[in-house]
Amino acid sequence: MIAELNLMPWMIVWALVTTVVLILAFYRLKVVSHESPGIHVLEKPEVNVEEQMLSQRLLRVDSLGKALTIVSALLIVAIGVVYGYQSYLKAYEVIGH
Repeated sequence: MIAELNLMPWMIVWALVTTVVLILAFYRLKVVSHESPGIHVLEKPEVNVEEQMLSQRLLRVDSLGKALTIVSALLIVAIGVVYGYQSYLKAYEVIGH
């Protein structure tokens, strides 16, 4: 008989990572809502600096969001595989093999 792995701590980690991804998505929406839709070529240099700072902030949020989304997806797939394997082993034991 193989010991069963408790998946609850891993589910909590997955939930936390996914929550951070959602928070980042809402933060990104908030940041983008302050962005102006046009290009400011003929305006003051301060506007261009603000646009560059906003663009850098969005790049950081996007890269972190993408990385955490991948981690979240890998975690839930791994949890599903382990759960499925444990279910298979339980069913195999019930059959009597």
